[in-house]
Amino acid sequence: MKKKKISLFISLQMLVYVGFAQQVFIISSPDKKVSVKCLISKEGTASYNVTYLNQSVLENSKLGLIREDQDFANGMQFVSASQDILTKDSYNILTAKKSHVDYLATKKIISLKTVSNKKLNIIFQISNDGVAFKYQFPEQSTDIKKITKELTTFHFKDSTKAWLQPKTEAQSG
Repeated sequence: MKKKKISLFISLQMLVYVGFAQQVFIISSPDKKVSVKCLISKEGTASYNVTYLNQSVLENSKLGLIREDQDFANGMQFVSASQDILTKDSYNILTAKKSHVDYLATKKIISLKTVSNKKLNIIFQISNDGVAFKYQFPEQSTDIKKITKELTTFHFKDSTKAWLQPKTEAQSG
């Protein structure tokens, strides 16, 4: 009987700890070179960072948004995370140098909810040469909802270099 009580006590403590611990999810590209780490803090905020060949590309950056009826950035609770899903696609582009593209990516859906049970999915898709994510409200409604604030950030390292295509003057031939 004493062993059962000790075992039950330890199990309850583990359950309490897991309930308040930070949730961490790592999603890797099919070739394992690109990785995204998504974190849900014990305070209920979501963030992510990106690495390429174990070198930081995007440092810890915020996720979330505020809708006119709900805050989807603070006080979020973890609901579930899908298994990694291998996504394949093949398509043709008429105006590109390479006309046929075979696309392969790893997808993961992280489901969160607010204190008032409003749900938000963050869907990550990591390919061998890129990272994408989107927000999805899985609940069905005919009501129009307005997003009042986008809180997503992209925290590039100070040493990051970028290149932009030069802009052509309009109607210049």
